[in-house]
Amino acid sequence: MPLPIQNDFLRPFLEQLASGDILTRAQLRAGLIKTFKLTSDQIEEKSGPHNVLTNRLAWCDSHFGAAGFVQKQQHPTDRMQDTFRITSLGLREVRTRYTGTDPLTVGYLQGFARSNIHRGAGSDETTSEAERELYEALEALRLNTPSSTASAGSQRKKAAWARLISSSLTRKRVSSCWRSKAV
Repeated sequence: MPLPIQNDFLRPFLEQLASGDILTRAQLRAGLIKTFKLTSDQIEEKSGPHNVLTNRLAWCDSHFGAAGFVQKQQHPTDRMQDTFRITSLGLREVRTRYTGTDPLTVGYLQGFARSNIHRGAGSDETTSEAERELYEALEALRLNTPSSTASAGSQRKKAAWARLISSSLTRKRVSSCWRSKAV
């Protein structure tokens, strides 16, 4: 029996990183083998000279990295020791539950890659703990948003808090960026 298609690998790859832990490519590979209950024949399956499982893992790495869902730190000599960490954008995707078909496909990720917004010159692409906390606070606000029967005043208050939290984090990030440049 052949391996699952590339799109079927995407969500399990991202879900392994959802805890926020940094995982190596070898750990992600082992997790996918366990998730799909792959046989030794499936693990060793080749397409020409290339191992299919290794290719599926590499494409997950490539698509998620380009879309900004995952950050990768390359190991200087051993690709199986490359490390991966989920970003706030990736966390949002993992936590979103869809009804019907899962939109997490290669095409969906390519749309993110085309519209990827890059941070300013000199900044890195890492997700800080403050960004994670902000994301979780905003998600909590979103989940606790009153229904349409609630007062417009309480909806405005929640929106104001969300703007305040967001602008506060932005000011911290900008000021810390300027301080680090001045040193």
